[in-house]
Amino acid sequence: MKNHQRRFQLITPFLKALEQLGLDSEQLFSRYQAVEGSTASKGEHTGMDFVLLLEIATELSGDPCLALRLGKTIDVFSAGTFGFALMSCPTFRDTIRLMVCYQKVLAPGPNWEPMYSADGMGLRAIMRHGSAAQRQLVTELSISMSVAHGERLVSGPLDGLEIELNYPAPVHADCYRECFSVPITFGSEYTQVWMSEHLLCLPTKTAQPARHVLYLQQCEEIQRGMGQVEDTTAAVRRLLLQSAGAFLGIAEVAEELHISERTLRRKLKAESTSFRTVLDDVRNVLARNYLAGTVLDVAEIGTLVGYSEAENFYRAFVRWNGMTPTEFRRQKD
Repeated sequence: MKNHQRRFQLITPFLKALEQLGLDSEQLFSRYQAVEGSTASKGEHTGMDFVLLLEIATELSGDPCLALRLGKTIDVFSAGTFGFALMSCPTFRDTIRLMVCYQKVLAPGPNWEPMYSADGMGLRAIMRHGSAAQRQLVTELSISMSVAHGERLVSGPLDGLEIELNYPAPVHADCYRECFSVPITFGSEYTQVWMSEHLLCLPTKTAQPARHVLYLQQCEEIQRGMGQVEDTTAAVRRLLLQSAGAFLGIAEVAEELHISERTLRRKLKAESTSFRTVLDDVRNVLARNYLAGTVLDVAEIGTLVGYSEAENFYRAFVRWNGMTPTEFRRQKD
């Protein structure tokens, strides 16, 4: 199989967020592929490829604040299994530890080195590749995304968080203050984030300790690249979970498994299932988790599991579970 570490979990939400901010992904990739040596496809990117995409997007937009705005737009729930693992963490401290552990598969960016003290915890950014401008863009995206995710998970501002940046205040420094309701210091020796003990102990609004263990196991399997032999149904289910939010089609799944679409259909039939059945199973698992673990409305959940029309999601959920989404959520309250 392909190296799944190269398929960052947030690449599809990244491109979708760019489109929401008014950037055409086709124009972005056209410019990207025109750069000498840029040969990767839309689906797979090394860290530096991803950084180049961000740099080109900023240039095309003419908006120096793009990375900061983009970070606030990308939703943690779009990260498939990793998103569920993050949102099921019991406390903010657990969320931070998980993000540090799996940072290399979520999205490219600095390596965050933990630092501990009696009063709290810090994360120091280590990033040696790319130009100074590229490092700044990636830092802006990474911190903006992390702060926005944190605010969603604790349902409010991150009181007790401070940001230090190792570069002078840029011309768009006011945009930082618009994006972050926390103290920011420019021109520090290091780029780092400090969190108080009080903040680290805050519970997350979507904590699910029992399911958290399951999600962690799935994250471990994905991070290891799923090197072990697995049956075709399990392989398809894994790829669909990884692509949650923008599900791969059968042709794309077959390509990932290095087999033809016809062979994939034959293998699934031999295991008494079909691609549609596996996809529906994954959609149902995700929908039930969203209903039980979030306050998102039914139409939003339908969109997240691939239904553009709320009525179609409603009918599908009743077919899968014998009850409406609202009835299922009421049972879990």
